[in-house]
Amino acid sequence: MRYLSLFGGIVSSIALMAGPALADGGCLLDTLGGEFSQPVLYSSCSPALSASSGAAQMNSLVEAQSASLIEAVLSGASKSPVGAADFGVFADARFSHTDHAGYDISGRNTEGLEISGHTPNFDSDQLSVLASLQFDLTRRLDLEKTRLFAGAFGGYAGNRVDIESQVLDIGPIPSTSADNDSGVAGLFILAAQSGSYGLLSATGFLGETDIRDFDVFFGRFSGSYSTIGVVLNGTAGHQFTLDENLTLDLRTGLTYFDFEGDSFTSSNGRDFPRTRVSGLTGNASLGLIAKVEVGEMRLKPYARGTISQKFIEKNDATDSGLSFDADDDTQLTVSGGLNALVSSSIELNAEISATFAEDAETIAGKLALKYMFQ
Repeated sequence: MRYLSLFGGIVSSIALMAGPALADGGCLLDTLGGEFSQPVLYSSCSPALSASSGAAQMNSLVEAQSASLIEAVLSGASKSPVGAADFGVFADARFSHTDHAGYDISGRNTEGLEISGHTPNFDSDQLSVLASLQFDLTRRLDLEKTRLFAGAFGGYAGNRVDIESQVLDIGPIPSTSADNDSGVAGLFILAAQSGSYGLLSATGFLGETDIRDFDVFFGRFSGSYSTIGVVLNGTAGHQFTLDENLTLDLRTGLTYFDFEGDSFTSSNGRDFPRTRVSGLTGNASLGLIAKVEVGEMRLKPYARGTISQKFIEKNDATDSGLSFDADDDTQLTVSGGLNALVSSSIELNAEISATFAEDAETIAGKLALKYMFQ
């Protein structure tokens, strides 16, 4: 969960003249409505931006994990000694880097003033390490045509968010950062029959965010708060055999996410309210999977293109009444990878991907290992 702190508690001299309406928190805005027309700094949006960024990144992590589970199961689901086993372990490590152009802010604050503007740019680095237990229930349930898999997974997800230094009319603002460490746990079930497949998964996140921020009047300050979230994912697809060495994979899915950050008091005594972001996203993808025999090793290189669309997002991010939006509702992801069956029990996977949106770009890499007990 990448939870971001954006200049919490910064208030300019112009904001001070506006009284308590502008004295709750901190991110840079371009304009303030009402009687003020010059640039000012408004507060109380750093936890909201943290939640928006964290929700988007955890959503992507779950969708990537669902894809990994599908590939881990289906890569050996047909005429494979790996797929014939009843029990296996799948582990993967994933790293990603995101550059984001920031969020647009609009709405009325707690004092009724109309607010509009844009937050600073930021970037984030995420590392996740997950392991799953996979059970093939096909023979246990004596299923003839349908293959059924179930399992549980868990691990760690960490994220560091950095906001570059800014030079404003009131002076230089140094860089700030935030770190989130979260435990991840989930369950999944997957069924496959005659090239078609479907997966359902539920994932929970429990973590802690530490911020290191800056206030133009009080200098640097810090704070920490707990975070909790849940993501539900459903994915369905079909693999079409083009020839004996090439497969076309069509896939679509829906993901619901709900994340919450606790209220907290920073080291300089500022109170930040609870944050919450929830929503629904959908995706559709097209993939090509090849099969290559190299001695006794079976290789499956693949390439995939995915379009993701955010249908609904509700940001109850603070009691401030502000909304936080970015032009990242529609995303295009291109990825390529290789599955290598090195023995009857061991399969390796490596993948690299790039995601593009109008306001954000992400590059990611993954290494995975699957071991099936015979």
